[in-house]
Amino acid sequence: AQEKHRVAMGSLESARATLERKVEDLRGFEREYRTRLKSYLESQLRQLETQSDDSLAPPRVSSTPSLPPSPSPSMAPAGA
Repeated sequence: AQEKHRVAMGSLESARATLERKVEDLRGFEREYRTRLKSYLESQLRQLETQSDDSLAPPRVSSTPSLPPSPSPSMAPAGA
């Protein structure tokens, strides 16, 4: 009975060690994933801030005057 108990405990200890290694691997993966996700989100925020800063800038004045939009057929005079 003691031998059976010893074999079972050895097997359980081995399984435990394997699971602990897997948990550590997953923790490392989580750390790396969070770091990469944080960097990505920060870069997206910087890009968004840059775009919003550009949209707040005064519009550029072109040297050529822009033409008014041409009237659509529905806006044409009735007699035409």
